[in-house]
Amino acid sequence: MTTHVLHYFIDQLIAAGDGLESFKPDLLTLLMPLLHKEHSQAARQLMIKDDIPRKLYIKYAGFAMGSRESLRNMFPVAPYLWLGPAVMADWRALLLKKPARFDISVEQHTDVYSLRLADVKFIIDRFRPVKGAIRNLVRNQNIYLNSYDRNLYQYDATERYLHMAEDFGDRLDSIAKKYQAAHVGIAPESLSRILRNLGRGGQSSLRHRLGMLLAL
Repeated sequence: MTTHVLHYFIDQLIAAGDGLESFKPDLLTLLMPLLHKEHSQAARQLMIKDDIPRKLYIKYAGFAMGSRESLRNMFPVAPYLWLGPAVMADWRALLLKKPARFDISVEQHTDVYSLRLADVKFIIDRFRPVKGAIRNLVRNQNIYLNSYDRNLYQYDATERYLHMAEDFGDRLDSIAKKYQAAHVGIAPESLSRILRNLGRGGQSSLRHRLGMLLAL
């Protein structure tokens, strides 16, 4: 499993940057002894908002969530719902030693691997293209988080639910409703009302609403 996780992480770096493909064998050799498997498989928080993170986390299966408290309500909102393989980090906070912008929590029985900040900086120093790849990951994450926050105000809850349904497709059914609600930025009870209202119109109504939204 460790090899699969490491291949996945390096492939994410390659996708984010230029000129890294030829370094993949060297990166595999260098990172293999540095990748650490977290011992606990309990449901837990890996990173806490406002703490200074010291690691990035990688999983190859299972469910994890990146969440924070709502600015307007008492329930959490979740910019990230990670299904399947994922690199989980607040890149800006990790590299600049700033307070994390969200929590990272994982469900029970999820194998999690980690790289320390010192090890990330080590590979940046050894392989110049890694620096460009990680810079792109930081920028892309900042763009995503800004877009997520903007959508909380720009779209109503039903529209945000339909966006989520489009993004996750058939995988949405595998996500617990409380996590769906957190991603939409509403209480679970509000999500239940949205689903009832959409259900009253039948599948044709749902497809029509989704089609209208995507046409905007």
